[in-house]
Amino acid sequence: MMNKRREVWIGLVAVKQKNDRKPLGKKFKGACVNVLSWANSISKFKIQVKKAVNEFDLIFDEFQKIERLNDRLKNYKLPSHIIKLAKLAKKNKGTYFDEFYCYTGRKSSAKK
Repeated sequence: MMNKRREVWIGLVAVKQKNDRKPLGKKFKGACVNVLSWANSISKFKIQVKKAVNEFDLIFDEFQKIERLNDRLKNYKLPSHIIKLAKLAKKNKGTYFDEFYCYTGRKSSAKK
C-alpha cells in the first residue's frame, strides 16, 4: 500500500475555552480559526489540529470546510497571509493558526 502524498490542508476549527483557563481572554466563550497543516489525509489533519488546539490549552469543538489547500485555491482567492501560513506549514511540516475570531455567546458563529 502506497503512502498518500503529503500536502497542505486547510479547515475552519471552532474551539472553546476551558473553565479554569482563559487563553482567549476572560469575556470569551470560544473562537473560530482557519488552520493549515501539512498532512497526507483529512484524518491526519484532524489529529494534528486537535493536538495543536490542546497545546493552546483550548478544547476542540468542531471542524468545518476541510480540504486540500490546492482544492480551495481552485475556487477561492485567499488572502496573502493565508498563503504565507501555507508556505510555513509546508516548509516546517507543521500546523499553523490564522487569527482567532472570538465570540462571547454560547455558540460559535462559524458557518457550514
